[in-house]
Amino acid sequence: MANDRLRWNNKYLQEAYKLPRKPSALLAKNKSRLLKQSGKRALDLACGSGRNSLFLARLGFKVDAIDISDTGLRQLVQCARQENLKIRAIAMNLQQVILPRARYDVILNFNFLQRSLFAQIENALAPNGLLFFESFTERHMILQDKKMNPAYLLNNHELKSAFPTLEILCYRETDCAEKSKGARASLIACKKQTTS
Repeated sequence: MANDRLRWNNKYLQEAYKLPRKPSALLAKNKSRLLKQSGKRALDLACGSGRNSLFLARLGFKVDAIDISDTGLRQLVQCARQENLKIRAIAMNLQQVILPRARYDVILNFNFLQRSLFAQIENALAPNGLLFFESFTERHMILQDKKMNPAYLLNNHELKSAFPTLEILCYRETDCAEKSKGARASLIACKKQTTS
């Protein structure tokens, strides 16, 4: 865990990862959908320096932002304080997290893959809650022509069936030769309110 924290801390010290940075295109394109959410509690998993957390907080969400990197979180907290945004930064290894049930109206998971969290993510969504999930697929390794740990890459069409209790609102897989984008799978899904 200490090695992971050190590696990510070094990454967030690089100029390219310092704020301000634009939010994910998937989030930005769905701003109107986010504004329609009746609840305003959000969770950003593996948030890094918090570009997506800041985007949600600016829309009025109270955000719990979790990451292993205390350096990235310090950048986020500094920016949140300057703008008086409601963001709670939590330094934690996501392999040890236990998410509360039915708490969040929006959950974000970008560029991070831990399959053991899938069921917890489903359970942590409140009724009518939205999940935004986007990460690299196995084709990313081929497109980028580099070695990567396949455990951190989605299989083709895997994300489509990863959250069986959620209704898929939007799903796509894309290939892009541009290094920063690569091959990704993107999902927006909703936890439908159960009627008794």
